Amino acid sequence: MSSGNTIVYYSMTGNTKAFAERFKAEGYEVVSVEHAEPSEPFTLFTPTYNFGEVPQPVREFLDKYEGLLTGVVAFGNRNWGAKFAQAGDLIAEVCEVPLLRKVEMRGTDEDYEYVKERINWQK
Repeated sequence: MSSGNTIVYYSMTGNTKAFAERFKAEGYEVVSVEHAEPSEPFTLFTPTYNFGEVPQPVREFLDKYEGLLTGVVAFGNRNWGAKFAQAGDLIAEVCEVPLLRKVEMRGTDEDYEYVKERINWQK
């Protein structure tokens, strides 16, 4: 994995993956949690499931690689109110990294530009 240019994501429904894949055009390495074995810093993209919880595969991944995490982008559905993208809040607090953005569903162009700027700022 390349330094500062790696996005690791988890996606069950395809929304988080679709957003993450957009970054390939910018030269980012984009890899799923299931296939990632980072040795350098990365940004995590994760959905929120089960009323605000961090998905189990993401928890297991972070148990191994938390020390390399530089920031998190959380995905969800605003219909969940206060629980919207809450996985990002939880990860940011526990791992002591910035929550870069909360994104609804597959996100907008505005979300993409904002996240790209924040990730580039982190390098």
